[in-house]
Amino acid sequence: MSQSTKRSADAKEWRKLYDLTLWRRLRAQQLARQPLCERHLKDGKLVPADTVHHRKPHKGEWSVFVDAENLESVCASCHSSDIQEEERNTRVPIGLDGWPVPQGGGSQ
Repeated sequence: MSQSTKRSADAKEWRKLYDLTLWRRLRAQQLARQPLCERHLKDGKLVPADTVHHRKPHKGEWSVFVDAENLESVCASCHSSDIQEEERNTRVPIGLDGWPVPQGGGSQ
């Protein structure tokens, strides 16, 4: 299934916000303010940022979309993997034995 077919109709509408001149300005300001990937910095690594991420998903809410305090500089790798996985909530805990840890719902 392609990424575009996974997106809700609402999310497709929100994507238009990223075409606005204001967003391009906010993005450029964020990358100028913090040119390094904030996720990698936490691990002591210096990796250039090329993507601006909304810490709290805006879901089309204008005030959240344009809030500079809600922006995070990240590298494309972090945005495409770690952050997207967090947002999808698909990360499955792995036990010491290398197998997924069961998550509620079933009897033990």
